[in-house]
Amino acid sequence: MKESANQAGIDNCRLRLVLEPEAASVYCQAHCTLRTIRTGGKVKLEPFPVNHTYIVADLGGGTADIATHLVLTGGNLRELFRATGGALGGTEVNKKFILFLEEVFGSDIIKLFRTTYRSQYMDLLRDFESKKKRVTVNTDKPMRLKWPTGLTDIIKQEHRKTPAEYVKERNHEKLIIFKRDKFQIISGVADYFFKQISDDIVAKIVEILQTQSYAIDSLLVVGGFADSLYLREKIKQAIFKQSPGIDIVKPEEADLHVLKGAVLTTIRRMAISERISPFVYGLRSSEPFDEKAPSQMKRNPCIRLILFRYFQEMH
Repeated sequence: MKESANQAGIDNCRLRLVLEPEAASVYCQAHCTLRTIRTGGKVKLEPFPVNHTYIVADLGGGTADIATHLVLTGGNLRELFRATGGALGGTEVNKKFILFLEEVFGSDIIKLFRTTYRSQYMDLLRDFESKKKRVTVNTDKPMRLKWPTGLTDIIKQEHRKTPAEYVKERNHEKLIIFKRDKFQIISGVADYFFKQISDDIVAKIVEILQTQSYAIDSLLVVGGFADSLYLREKIKQAIFKQSPGIDIVKPEEADLHVLKGAVLTTIRRMAISERISPFVYGLRSSEPFDEKAPSQMKRNPCIRLILFRYFQEMH
């Protein structure tokens, strides 16, 4: 990454690499993110106080990155749990959608549509990207998308049938319903799109809560994928079951917190004052055998010197 920046004309002295969940955490801590209930039921947002512990789940398009921090005196942060996450971003839902289209229409048809009508293919994905945010758990509403005319042309050209006839021939007429220039995906398919990726993200968060080494006060969800109602509902269900007292917050402009936090770290370079190493490095050695040593030292007469690295993920 540094080499790429250098090739773009950015010197190392002007470059600072920041971990995404840490950037989001710094921004959340510095701004009003704690909800407190005032007299009359009014909610007021305040900065996190000292000794406040919270999890920041940066749920982006490509990855989910999760950090756990404690607020120290002076506003600095201490890492309480190793940074975790993985390739659990919103694009995984898009991949499921594409696989669904390939199942319904055939992979050869979708591939031809993608190469022949590229702009319509991208419009379809953008439409799905917008609509997927509104999908909820156990919804009974179908997802309605604009039907691309290019896909109609390809089906007629390759199979001499209308889209509805072709889908019925493939025995998928119960999954998709055509209405004028729209097509509807039945509500039950939502779990196919979201369930696996949501369960994996929830498992990462629950893993932190189950350590029981410290009490978590708040959970912040930021990033573009945090706009998904389905994902937020799944997180709330799991968290309230595990730790009902945790306040779950999706801040305003959550998709910009990483960017703003990265800028803020240029001013607060020591905002993260303590980190947990993801690995343990161990050293073991033994002294040469000595005949004059006490008897308890003669149990292992091997002469050896062992140096190794011992890797173990820490909790």
